[in-house]
Amino acid sequence: MEDEDKMNNWDKVLKDFARKCKGGAPDMTNPRHLALLRESLIKFGWKENATNEFIGNLREGEEKDYKGSGTRSGEQGDYKYDYSKPSSETGGKSEKQKSSVGKSESADIKQPTKEQSTKESKKAKRMERMVGLISREKSISDEAGSSSLSDEDARKYSDYLETINTPEGFDAWVKEERERRQEEVNEHGPVDNKTIDKLDEDLRNELCGKDAKISTRGAHKGKKTCPKFKKLYESIATKGGPPDNAVTGNYPADMVYPEGHSKSGQPHPNAGKSKKDVRYKNVLKSYLETGGVCPITKEVVPLQDMQLDHIVSLNNGGKDEPGNWMFTKSNINQFKSANENPAIQADLEEVLNMTDEEWETKEAEDKFKNYKKNEQREFWKSQFAKGAAHPTEEQLSKMSKDEVDAFVYAYNETVSEDEQISRYGTQKKEVTLKNGEKIQLTYARGEGGNAIQPIDGKPETYGLYVDEDTGEVKQNPEFAKSYKAASKKYKSARGSGGRGKGKQGLIDAIVGKGLVTKLKDDKATNETVDKALKEHRGEVSDSPEKERLDTAKEKVKKLEKDGKITGGVMKKKVDTQMKQWNKDNPPPTESTKEIDNPEAGEPYEPKIPPKPDESDKEAMYNWEKTKEREERKATLIDKDGKPLKTTKKEKLPVGKNDKLTKAGKRSRAYKDWEKKRDKQEYHYYRKEFYDTFGQEV
Repeated sequence: MEDEDKMNNWDKVLKDFARKCKGGAPDMTNPRHLALLRESLIKFGWKENATNEFIGNLREGEEKDYKGSGTRSGEQGDYKYDYSKPSSETGGKSEKQKSSVGKSESADIKQPTKEQSTKESKKAKRMERMVGLISREKSISDEAGSSSLSDEDARKYSDYLETINTPEGFDAWVKEERERRQEEVNEHGPVDNKTIDKLDEDLRNELCGKDAKISTRGAHKGKKTCPKFKKLYESIATKGGPPDNAVTGNYPADMVYPEGHSKSGQPHPNAGKSKKDVRYKNVLKSYLETGGVCPITKEVVPLQDMQLDHIVSLNNGGKDEPGNWMFTKSNINQFKSANENPAIQADLEEVLNMTDEEWETKEAEDKFKNYKKNEQREFWKSQFAKGAAHPTEEQLSKMSKDEVDAFVYAYNETVSEDEQISRYGTQKKEVTLKNGEKIQLTYARGEGGNAIQPIDGKPETYGLYVDEDTGEVKQNPEFAKSYKAASKKYKSARGSGGRGKGKQGLIDAIVGKGLVTKLKDDKATNETVDKALKEHRGEVSDSPEKERLDTAKEKVKKLEKDGKITGGVMKKKVDTQMKQWNKDNPPPTESTKEIDNPEAGEPYEPKIPPKPDESDKEAMYNWEKTKEREERKATLIDKDGKPLKTTKKEKLPVGKNDKLTKAGKRSRAYKDWEKKRDKQEYHYYRKEFYDTFGQEV
C-alpha cells in the first residue's frame, strides 16, 4: 500500500516537474526534460525500475494515459508495473494526451507565450549569474595594495560625492538608482521569498555537490549543507558587522507587527525564525535587488568583494536593517572608513592629485611590502627547519611588528592546527572577581563605552565596560542590576574580533609557547640569531624590488626639484594652511543644550477659527495655514509669550591631557566644528588645484 500511495502523488510530481522546466513548457522529446521528470518521480516515491520503464515509454512516444497507478506484480522490493491500461481502468481520472504527461486539476501545464518564455529565460540566466557572483571567493587578498583605491575608482567616488552634496543632487541620485532597480524588476521580476529560497537552494547545490549532507537541525534543517556553504552562509549573515543580538537566537514566537504599521497587531512573518537566517536572506535579497551593481562605480561586483555599509552608522543611531544598507566595492568602503563628507572629499583630493610618477611609486611600495613580508616568512621557515629559531624575548622586542608576525606565521606552518598561535583575536580586559581571581573577559565596540561580556552568577561582572578614553574598567549602574540587562547591553554592541594582535600580544604568545631562549648570557646563541637577521635584512635591502622603489621615489623628487606640482607638494601646502586654521579656530570647549525654561508658564492656547466650508478652497487653505501656525506657537511659547525652552552652556568632558574625550568628540558642538574643518581642508585642496592650473575657484 505504501508504494501505491506514493504512486498517487501525481499532482506533486507535476508541480515539481513544471517548476524545474523553468525555461518554458515541458517537452517530452527533450532529453534534459525527461531527466528532470525522472528526478521528480524518484523524489515522490517511485521505484527505480518503474521510473525507468515509464521514461522509456515516453521516449518511444507511446500515446498512453499515465495518470493511473497501473497494475503491479512481483515480490516486494522488486515490483513490476504495467501501464498498458489507462488510468480510467485503474480507478483514476483519465484525459488522454499525446506525447505529454497527463493533466492534473491543480497543475495544468500550458504552453507559455513567447513573452513569458523570454522572461522566464532571463530570470533563469539572472539566477545562474547571481549564484556565480555570490558563491565566488573574494579576490581581495591581505597583500599590500590589494584593497587600495585606484585612480579610476577615486574619480568615480569623487563624482558621486559631488552629486549627492546638495539636496537636489541627492534626490536626483536616489531617483536614478530607483529607476535602475525598477528596470531590474521589469526585466527579471520582483525579488520575493520564492526567489530567495530558490537562490539559497542553488547556492547549496553549487557549493556542496557530492559533499552535500541533509541537515537535521537549526536553520538548515531538511536542506543540503557542507563546510563550504556554511562558510559562505556565515559570511553573508554577518556582513557589515551587525550587533550580536541581530544574529543570535530566534525572534519571539508571538512576534507581531508594531504599532503604526499597516498590519499592526498581526503575526509577523519572522516570528519564531532564526535571526541569523533572516538576516542572511535579507542580505541576499538586498544584493539581488541591486543587480550586484555598486551604486558608485556602476560596475557589477561579486558579493564577497562588496562591503555592506550602514548609511547611518550604527554608532550614530542607525539601524541594522535593509533600509539602512548600501553595498559598495570593498576598496571604497575601506577608504571611507568611519569618515563622512566633506572629510572623504578632502582625502580623495590627495589621491586625485597624484602624478603618474607618484602612482608608480605607490605600486612599487606595495610590491616591496609584499616581497618583504614573504621573504621574512621564508627566512623564519628556514630557521625553524634548521632548528635555529631561538631568539630571546629581548631580541623579539627589538624586531619590527612585521618581523614578529612573520616568526609566528612560520611557526604555525611547522605545527598542527591545535598547537598554532593565533595572529588575530578578540579584545580582552583583565577583571578581578570577588574571590581575588583575575580573568580575561571579551569586550565589544559600542558608543559610550565598550561593554564587557558578563558571567552569569558573577554580579561583579555585570555592567562592566572599558572606558574609551582611559582604558580603565568601570561599571555602569544601569546595566549592573542583573545578568539579563548586562548581557543585553553586551550583545547590542558590535563584536571586536578579527583584528590582528599587536606586537606585544604576539611576543606574549611566543613566550607562552616556550619558543624563546632564556639563556640571555648565551653569547653564541644570541650572536647566531643576530647574524642571521642582519644577513636577511641586508638581502631584502639589496633586492631588485627595493631598487625599483628607490628609482620611483627619485623620479618624484626630480619632479618636485624642477618645480612641478605633485600630490605630495599639494598635501604639504594644504597641511601648512590647515595647521594655521586649527590654531585660529580651536575645537569647542563647551556645548549648548536645550532645556525647559523655568520662567515659562502655561503653554500658549492655539486660537484656531471655525473650519470653513470645504468647498471654498481658498478659505480652507488660509484656515489650514492659520491652524498650523497656531499649533506651532503652542510648542514654542507660553500664554504670556515667553519661550518654553532656553539654552544652557555645558563644558565638554576633557581627559588628563586637557584634550576632549571621545564622548566630548561625539557632541553636536564638536561634530559641527569637525565638519567646518573638513570643509575648509577640501576648499584648500580645490584652491591649490585651480591656482596650479590657472583657473578660478
